[in-house]
Amino acid sequence: MLVVSITVNQEFVSKGNTLLNDLWDEVYALDYAPVCIISECIDHVLVYDKAKTYKYILLTQLLGKAVDESVNILAMKASSVLPGAWDARNLCEGVITRGGFEKNVLMGILGRSKQPYNSSPAQKPELSKSNHTRPSDVALRDELIDALGRIESSSDAMAAIRYYLYVCKGQIAQMVKEEPLPELSADMVSCARTRQFWRDLAQIGREGEGLSLAVATLLRMSLDETFTPVLYQINTSRAGHGDLDLYFGVEKFATLEIKDKPFNPHEVYEYANAAFDDGWGRFAFVYGYKAGNPGQVFTERNYADFADRGVVAVCLSFESLLDSTLLSLASVSLDDLRKSLIAYIDDAKVGTETANPARQLLRDLINEVHK
Repeated sequence: MLVVSITVNQEFVSKGNTLLNDLWDEVYALDYAPVCIISECIDHVLVYDKAKTYKYILLTQLLGKAVDESVNILAMKASSVLPGAWDARNLCEGVITRGGFEKNVLMGILGRSKQPYNSSPAQKPELSKSNHTRPSDVALRDELIDALGRIESSSDAMAAIRYYLYVCKGQIAQMVKEEPLPELSADMVSCARTRQFWRDLAQIGREGEGLSLAVATLLRMSLDETFTPVLYQINTSRAGHGDLDLYFGVEKFATLEIKDKPFNPHEVYEYANAAFDDGWGRFAFVYGYKAGNPGQVFTERNYADFADRGVVAVCLSFESLLDSTLLSLASVSLDDLRKSLIAYIDDAKVGTETANPARQLLRDLINEVHK
């Protein structure tokens, strides 16, 4: 019989990252424990410090099942003979450890391991009561295997993850001596508070991803529903498009090139000309904190050339864009900001190195508002 394994590729990891963050956002606002059929096992695993690898194993196996119901929750390697075998290590490192969820969200309470599936309990192809382990860990291992065996569907797995995260939230609150957060409503936040959020967001991640998220969410919060900012995958070549296109209804309105590294004026002029050739009447080149201070980019002659063609071009720092935009904003809806941030993370296929800290920045803002 041929056993087909499930490939844990980037799409699988991305789905896991989004799902885990979405579940954390749900749990973050709860003041009561979610219902879970394996709550007792989760309680035991999360207070067991003799073999912290089991904390990672439990969360990762549940997350794999939540992402793809055909995953065998007891399999840990694609080489397992179990149907539905998969590589749990790829998901764990891609989302929880190296992916940054534990570091940015759980504050390292699981143990701060970078490669927990290198440890002995996770080195076997599958979880089994016949696997060798330390005598002191046998009872917990067997309880974990029995509990995971009860998880039959993705909904079961998600319910268990909610409870797991709720327990983690309590441990974090105890560690930092803070009360759990009250339920989030559609709060309106002053622009003074969101200014720092957007500045911080623009400086995180890699390849300008944080900057692009900052520009996109800032425009979304400042423009009415007749405008649609469309953010594309970062550093992907697209004929006729910048990094972000702004539509007025279905009509082309403006296109933006977003750069978070040093550049030269000729490069900007070429971007502008390409945008105008593709039918955009407005072009903006927005640069971030890592681009340095380029000084004046467009000359008066450039502006005259643009005016003769009936088009508008600007080159400005993100901070200039931010401060000028905030002048026309009375307040920002936290609920709308959260929805737009999550949507742009998904639309632009933002990596976990940026997505997790970006979402945590927003949680920190929510936390600050509720203090």
